[in-house]
Amino acid sequence: MTTIATFAGGEGQQAYEYHGQRVVSFLKALRRSWNPIIEESQRRLAPPLVQDMIEELTLLSPVLQTTMFRAVARTFWHAVPEYETGIEVLLALHYQDQRAYNPHVTPPASWKANAYRSFKLILDEWTKHIQRTRPPRPPLQLPRFALTTFGIGVAGSGNRQSIQPAPATNQSPVMGGPHQTAYGNQQGMHTPTQHRQWQLGHGHPQSIQNSRGYLPTGTRSNSLANMATSANQPLLQQMTSNFLGPYSPVQAAYSQGALRPTILNQQQQFQQSKRLLIPAAKECPRAQPTHPDFTRSALHQAHLRSPIPGPATLEPNAQKLFRQVTGCALSPNKIARNRPHQGWTFKPLDAHLNAVPPLTYGPEDKAKRYRILGDGAVTYRLRCCKFEPAIGFPDLSTWVTADCYWPETALFQLNGKALEARKKLHFGRYLPIDVTQYMTKGENTLEVYLNRSSQDKSAFDFAVGIEVVQTISEERLLGRIQTISAQESLDTIRKSLSAAPTKSNGNNNDHNDDDDDDDEIIMTSSTLTIPLFDPISAHQIFTCPVRGTHCRHRDPFDLATFLATRKREQPGYPSSPDDWRCPICRADARPDVLVKDAFLVSVREELARRDLLSTRAIIVSADGCWEVKREEVGRGVRSPSLEEGEDVGGSRGGSLRPGSASAAPVVIELD
Repeated sequence: MTTIATFAGGEGQQAYEYHGQRVVSFLKALRRSWNPIIEESQRRLAPPLVQDMIEELTLLSPVLQTTMFRAVARTFWHAVPEYETGIEVLLALHYQDQRAYNPHVTPPASWKANAYRSFKLILDEWTKHIQRTRPPRPPLQLPRFALTTFGIGVAGSGNRQSIQPAPATNQSPVMGGPHQTAYGNQQGMHTPTQHRQWQLGHGHPQSIQNSRGYLPTGTRSNSLANMATSANQPLLQQMTSNFLGPYSPVQAAYSQGALRPTILNQQQQFQQSKRLLIPAAKECPRAQPTHPDFTRSALHQAHLRSPIPGPATLEPNAQKLFRQVTGCALSPNKIARNRPHQGWTFKPLDAHLNAVPPLTYGPEDKAKRYRILGDGAVTYRLRCCKFEPAIGFPDLSTWVTADCYWPETALFQLNGKALEARKKLHFGRYLPIDVTQYMTKGENTLEVYLNRSSQDKSAFDFAVGIEVVQTISEERLLGRIQTISAQESLDTIRKSLSAAPTKSNGNNNDHNDDDDDDDEIIMTSSTLTIPLFDPISAHQIFTCPVRGTHCRHRDPFDLATFLATRKREQPGYPSSPDDWRCPICRADARPDVLVKDAFLVSVREELARRDLLSTRAIIVSADGCWEVKREEVGRGVRSPSLEEGEDVGGSRGGSLRPGSASAAPVVIELD
């Protein structure tokens, strides 16, 4: 939808409502007219014109017009070899149709017939071109009839009224008599003034720029108005390197000599439409990309890039390293909304500061900064997050799983050094600020300056904190994983299944497995289903079953697979500190909060002994016994650990997996 600025006098609201109504009209018409448009286009082997899409669908967006044109063309072009490249040739005429469209003038019916015939002629010529040439194929030449129909410059076409398109040998385009124009003139349908305006819009190439179309000056279809003066020039000729760069193969159609007038026209138009440094009051802001490429949109903040966490040359067989937030040098503090200046003083641990690696620079590119992280290395970063006033951040897990967010009206300063934030507009998301180089031994001061009006009553619930990010080797990480004993794990399952159905009060913040109400649900089943297949790989049973202490489920995931899939800037570099989320419930799953379930380890050992490692799930009853669950087919996606109780071996179960069909249900008593 078009970007609308807020104007004085309600103009912005009126414009927004107008475009919103057009979108609603388009969606209603699309459902009603899509199939008829497809059928009609397939009958004539020609996609719809811009006028058709606007009149039948109220489709005003040039981007969606091109998308629809391409989608309709594919429905009957798909049988032609290399049809995508052929459709790019066809798009040349569509772009010209967009540029020349005038909403105040209706074209003659004879011109529309010729336009459809031109589209079909491109299909026929492309089919012949594929059959008589071999890769690498020469570029296809646009037929002269198509060029003249759409007003693209051809030798001797100074005035549209003098152009007589030559029909193809096997075609019979709809044309007027020998003394009529290329468009013809329908009696009783168009006034002479309208016909002259349509000729100006689709006629002389220089007059195309004066028509009132939807594409602004400087778009890709502008260059079609300055197409070469010979119909023999190939359409897909390579563009010269000093041009602005093609958006598609169709735009590479012009030689250097033909491009010079286009570049001069663009430069003149740019000089005429220079924007003021400060936008005018009624000037709409430029549209911003939804998923920006920071290598292009954030070049002005290239100096804010965090140091590269690995060496310039990777060592072979280097140990795997992982990064995680282990604590806070400055605990999260709420930013007061009514205080323009506020600050906090804190003192980081000397042991952490001594573990900070020094900054180094690349051997060849001195602009690249490296901070080579080894086992035990520490870095610091500043984050600001939104929070719910009634909840806040009761523990570290709540803080690390909150999204970073930098308020537009807040400026941060650490030890007198101004901090510049990397925001969502340029990077796609808000990024933490690496403040390692600004940290000092002793007292450090973080200051916040707010530029908010005293009349601003909008919500401003933000907290700011400085995190300690530690690097740990895989060997040390595996040794620090905590283990829940089989008896302890089984006892909590029994209690949750045997307890009377009650609601949790929600006030218990300790989610250890030895709590009676850690699942915070109403248990109405006498059994509990636990899936055994790893949810990440989804093709085999776990090797080491783990889950987070804050997870509300019993479903495990495999530790080795989980560690192997953590994001890294490059292979061999330490992992990202923001990639520790449970693959099942998205709760905190940093190595420090992972626990290994010994009960499930014993289950795997028993299944391996009985050659049943293909088992996908088990059913645990209230008395502590478990058995292999029959595989279900066609029941859709469910949450096995929270499903209602089922009669074991009843109608809800499907057939057993191969290898276990002939075996009786295995019941194992553990106590």
